[in-house]
Amino acid sequence: PYFKMPWEKVYKVSIATTTVNMALAPENPAANERGERLEAVTKDQLNTGLKGEIRYRVADRNLYAFLFGIKNPYAHIMGYFVSELRARIANFEAPRTPNADGTPDTAAVIGISINDLRKNLRDLNEHMDRKCTSSAARYGMVLDATLITSIDPPPEVESALAAINTAYN
Repeated sequence: PYFKMPWEKVYKVSIATTTVNMALAPENPAANERGERLEAVTKDQLNTGLKGEIRYRVADRNLYAFLFGIKNPYAHIMGYFVSELRARIANFEAPRTPNADGTPDTAAVIGISINDLRKNLRDLNEHMDRKCTSSAARYGMVLDATLITSIDPPPEVESALAAINTAYN
């Protein structure tokens, strides 16, 4: 049996893994198209829409940071993830693959960052997983996995991008 003294306070925290949409803004539910689509700017100044999910849980080894470190840890962890993701997308360059003769491939389609992002979606997810490993020490929350499922260009450039890709193929 545990006894609580009158000046002590008991905190109850769920350490279950939770999955949320990555566009969810805990302090403003109407933001990011009501939590459905997150926007980011690519290296070539194209506004892209991102969809995906984040799995997180409270770090049972660092409950102090979760309970007493910051006022709203959910908002902080989502803000941290979004800022890391937007920074990665803004500076993303696909690794250059050599041609059959060993020279670097300099095709025009590779220079279009939305194509690079779509081709390297797995690398982007893995990079975000690596960058978010420090979240347990900072916020008392562990980002278990990120899954970016789609990267969509704005509608006004989608047809032009499709034409470029068709011409390249």
